[in-house]
Amino acid sequence: MRKGSFSKKLQKFFLVNLWVEKFRMQAFGWWYYIDVLYTLVSKTENVFTLYFIGLILNEIQRLATAETKDLAHIISLAIILTAINLFTRLLSTFYWRFNWYKSELGFGVALERALNDKLISMNWEHIENPTMEKSINMISMRAENNMRKLGELHVDIIAIAISTVMAIFAAKISLIIIAIIFLKELPSIIIHSKSLKMSFRVNDALSNTWIQKSNLSGYYRSFPTLLEIKISQAFHSIQYFYNKAVGKVHASYIETDKTMFPYDWGKDFLEIGVNMGIYFYYATKVIYSGMLIGTFQYTTSIANELGANIYRLLRRVNDSYEYFRYSEYAYDVLTFCNTTPDGDISLDTERLDIQFDHVWFKYSGSKKYALKDINIHIADNDQLAIVGENGAGKSTFLKLLNLLYYPTKGRILINGIPLNKYIKSSLYSKLAVVTQEFARYNVLTVSQNIAIFGNSAKINTKKVRQAAELADAASFVEKLHAKYETYLTKKMEGGTELSTGQWQRLAVARQFYANRPLVILDEPTSAIDPIAEAKIFNNLYEHVKDKTVIVVSHRYNTVRAAKKILVFNDGQIIEQGNHSELLKKKGYYATAFSVQQEEKKL
Repeated sequence: MRKGSFSKKLQKFFLVNLWVEKFRMQAFGWWYYIDVLYTLVSKTENVFTLYFIGLILNEIQRLATAETKDLAHIISLAIILTAINLFTRLLSTFYWRFNWYKSELGFGVALERALNDKLISMNWEHIENPTMEKSINMISMRAENNMRKLGELHVDIIAIAISTVMAIFAAKISLIIIAIIFLKELPSIIIHSKSLKMSFRVNDALSNTWIQKSNLSGYYRSFPTLLEIKISQAFHSIQYFYNKAVGKVHASYIETDKTMFPYDWGKDFLEIGVNMGIYFYYATKVIYSGMLIGTFQYTTSIANELGANIYRLLRRVNDSYEYFRYSEYAYDVLTFCNTTPDGDISLDTERLDIQFDHVWFKYSGSKKYALKDINIHIADNDQLAIVGENGAGKSTFLKLLNLLYYPTKGRILINGIPLNKYIKSSLYSKLAVVTQEFARYNVLTVSQNIAIFGNSAKINTKKVRQAAELADAASFVEKLHAKYETYLTKKMEGGTELSTGQWQRLAVARQFYANRPLVILDEPTSAIDPIAEAKIFNNLYEHVKDKTVIVVSHRYNTVRAAKKILVFNDGQIIEQGNHSELLKKKGYYATAFSVQQEEKKL
């Protein structure tokens, strides 16, 4: 079992390595080869430079005692050395001139785009999975840098191969010396590995402390929170908790350093001793065997360079688990395939006739059904409202309609065709959805926020203003500093902050601007006062006479104008009809409506 497990892990390691290289090649394009060439040259330049400097020193020593001063050989060596340095400098200048946006920015952007594209295509049931959620978060935090380092491992292997060849054939360093150099670096790697494991344990133990430290400091960057901190003088408490967190982190790392200190000293003494032994060995060669000074110089220097390359490679291999661990998150997400594939039928019509045909649904890992035998017909241009307590199944009903989940039993049909047979993007192009957890694109302007469902490259200013009017947002937008071109965060120059109610109006304005045949509003006006809410819904029902509208709300006054109202309870539709019909039934709806009316009077 252990052998099989190790074999699978090793196979996964090489698979992820190959995938990372392929991804880097696609992300960099032709720059990938420049990046590899520069990395390789920068790691081996010293070996060749030291070798030719040694040859020049030998030639100078020979010419000093020669009767005939023939400079041809030393000039040719100088030309080769100059060419090596010139090539290295030109490559370095070219590389660093473009590296930031070709390599660092380019790779980061490519990874972000790949992740964004994958999240758009991935089924929601997979995104909400805790394991997948962790992988996605890890990609955002750590994957980019670790994927880049994992991709450099093969270059280090090539570099040490070149150094070893130069050491054996050019510097004529014996295999015994090379073995001693290799063994000299092992304690450093073992100590580094021990230190790394201790750091992992400390970081895991301090994970909550790190989060606390970061967020406590971040509270000062949020202006509404900062206002409360200043007025209430909560900064004393926040600073206390911040100092406590910092002290805990500091104490843990001090303890780690104390533990590792003797090992570090022992490693340094061993490394210095071996280096001095190698120098002494080749010094005796100069004294007793007539080794030239130049040969002594490049032999000992190449030995040091070889040791540095061996250490770098061993450390890369040792750290490769960390690189692999975070790169694996990216691999798992970006190579993931949906268990339920996308459909192959395009929804090209504006007519939408929706049928829930005895639909049952339960979430993965749950034994309880969230929806039970939902059987409802929503005709084209229908106006449907859904009410019920929290957890009654309203949001789950919408998630299935939005193809975020698929029925456990039963079918959902649009125009007589099962919903999952449609290409998702063609279905989504017909939807204008505003949820209670709507997105706040605060680094965009008012105009860009309202037009976000459309073509942002060609924003129709007239439609933006009309949408703002219908959502009762124009009144406050016109008072902003730059009106429709105002950014919605104070982090942007000239920006402002909106209240939750103002944000909700902008969110509703998006669906007016999008003008799509199916409008879904899930608690869209919960933070808006009743008068403004009534105005918005009057505009909505007037504006969408030729559209299908589905509204979810806790406020019964909001839904009373709908043609059909569904009352959900415990995953079932327990009542349905229009407002008047439901009042006459004197059931759940009538009771809840009466209670809310009494609360309004109070």
